[in-house]
Amino acid sequence: VMHTLDGGLTWQTSYVGATAWNGVDFANGTTGWLVGANGRIAKSTDGGHAWSLQASGLNSALNALSVITDQVVYAVGNGGHVLKTTDGGTTWTDMPTGTGAHLRGSAFVDANTGWVAGNSGTILKTTDGGTTWNAQASGTTKHLNGAFFVDANTGWAVGNSGTVVKTTDGGATWAAQASGVTQTLYSVYMSDANNGWLVGGAGGASVVRHTTDGGATWTAQTPNAVGALTSISGWGANRAWTVGAVGTVRKTVDDGATWTSASLGTGVTLNDVAMFDTEDGWAVGDAGIILKTYGGVEWSALVSGTTNNLYSVDFVSATAGWASGAAGTLLQTTDGANWTAQTSGVATGINGIDFIDANNGWFCGDANRIRVTTDGGATWTAQTVPGTGTTVLASIAFVDASNGWAVGGDAGQPAVILHTADGGTTWTQQTSGTAAGVRLRSVAAVSASTAWAVGDNGTVLVTTDGGANWAGVNVGTTATLYGVHFVDASNGAIVGGATDQPAVIRRTSDGGSTWTTQVPGTVNVLRAVDFPTVGDGWVVDGVGTVLRTTDATPATTSLGLEPALPDGANGWYVLPPLVSFSTTEPATVFY
Repeated sequence: VMHTLDGGLTWQTSYVGATAWNGVDFANGTTGWLVGANGRIAKSTDGGHAWSLQASGLNSALNALSVITDQVVYAVGNGGHVLKTTDGGTTWTDMPTGTGAHLRGSAFVDANTGWVAGNSGTILKTTDGGTTWNAQASGTTKHLNGAFFVDANTGWAVGNSGTVVKTTDGGATWAAQASGVTQTLYSVYMSDANNGWLVGGAGGASVVRHTTDGGATWTAQTPNAVGALTSISGWGANRAWTVGAVGTVRKTVDDGATWTSASLGTGVTLNDVAMFDTEDGWAVGDAGIILKTYGGVEWSALVSGTTNNLYSVDFVSATAGWASGAAGTLLQTTDGANWTAQTSGVATGINGIDFIDANNGWFCGDANRIRVTTDGGATWTAQTVPGTGTTVLASIAFVDASNGWAVGGDAGQPAVILHTADGGTTWTQQTSGTAAGVRLRSVAAVSASTAWAVGDNGTVLVTTDGGANWAGVNVGTTATLYGVHFVDASNGAIVGGATDQPAVIRRTSDGGSTWTTQVPGTVNVLRAVDFPTVGDGWVVDGVGTVLRTTDATPATTSLGLEPALPDGANGWYVLPPLVSFSTTEPATVFY
């Protein structure tokens, strides 16, 4: 779950659990709920920073919810289930609906009167708080995915094949409206009886339609998004947020004449992440940013003491770590939080750093430089490196005090791979076999004999004989690969991306014999990856987002989004695979 307090400029992350969360809604700025797969319900009472699970009594998916007060909440889901709580979620009651259809949307105008919509054109209404439900004739057999009412009489429902139906008599009758599209519609939001939007899409295309006459006409708008938009919510007649596939978030403040992107992160490129264990981790990026996670739940910014870009971070314990970056920047912490500068002895970029214990470490960087320390970074000694001063070394990795690799590139030359078997006293250049101009961006040393390297044009290289031979591996992408990490000889991950393409994640559980594609739900380029354990992985991207997986077994997952906003600046939304969105006052959003 990610939360913004400044209208989407920066984001804070809270980890809720390994569940596909499908919906979110808040009663106020502090109290809200999530619903998701396997009947999961989670509640927050501190504005979404911490979440606790509640017992729903169901094992089937919950798809949407309507929060009436901090005590009264409805949740709807598969199999015709409608759950209700009147005590803030301490107990949930399954309210008989008389249908087995999957319910995908809900809309309540008060604690007693509401509608639910779902498969095969199902619309049900209650006027007694869910005790009884009456079926209404929607006039369609298409699946309905969302509903919205502006008062007890006037409402809309949207669904597959561009379906829009409207009622002006509380649902006694429903009439079809012409949306002008055939793609699936997922969500509708109306600021009043006349003004509003509907969103959807399919096959990489986004749909936004706007009305100023209650839906008599729906006019196309351009959200500048890739993939389906799965939810929309807003505040006032001219402001709205919409979210959708591949991590899309768009915002308008002018009736949709323009839609602007809201970054799901700090807004600053994060270049590396280091997780010492599943609870203690750090991410570094441009402008001297250092983030720390406490308990694997939230990320907070630390004072780095520099505005130089930071490119690499490494920790040997929950307290001892180093970060490196532009202009010879080298930082150290001994408590995991406070950072002091060390003297690196270089004025050029330090792109990679690796320590094997609290004393012994190496860094590499621009101008073909590698230096070593044996006293925790108090002093650094230059090592002799083959090649020219124009070589840029991007990454360095050691398996022990003797064996390590450094990788990078040089203009017009094949990718550079350097190897040492004596702690860097001597470095030997190995044959990468790549085309000229290819640069390697990251290296992972698994053992003295096995290492992996990744880089430009989807390049993946592996050696199993200490680097005497490097073989290319096809992982099905031509995007630049920025990060590679192996937990052990079998389990590894590769990340990267390219502009306007889904981000790249590949995982293996058989030592690289096969690679599985995963979809992280963002088009942002992924810059680094770290797995403290086989079942706990972290990646960072180019707009300051930190993403996490707790899947021990690689599996393909697609993501969508589904929001709900009371006012337009404060709000929440969740991943994966359908995401929900809610706000409470100007400039706050969770996802």
